[in-house]
Amino acid sequence: MRTIKNERVFENVIDANTGRVSQREIASSLKELDRADLANIIALKWIKQELSDAVRVAESAADGQALAGGLMKQDGKLNFVVVIATSDHLKEVMLEPPKVGQRSTQR
Repeated sequence: MRTIKNERVFENVIDANTGRVSQREIASSLKELDRADLANIIALKWIKQELSDAVRVAESAADGQALAGGLMKQDGKLNFVVVIATSDHLKEVMLEPPKVGQRSTQR
């Protein structure tokens, strides 16, 4: 998991079973990221959906539990990708975040 605060990037490995950090935190500067990672971070600031929202939608749609999630650029579009474990196999669910300025129909 990556979090950003004050121009710093903090990377942690989280144990999915316990929710605890399982390895030592790695901290670096935003300036140390490659162009693709930096572009994804900038894009995240402009979308209204969060990864946690995408995970909930993917779990519901695929009827399973999320194992991993992240961002992926495909055909010039940024998408959330969530890997879901079902009773007998894994599914990859891709979700395109709503564009800035679009109103949500959910209330």
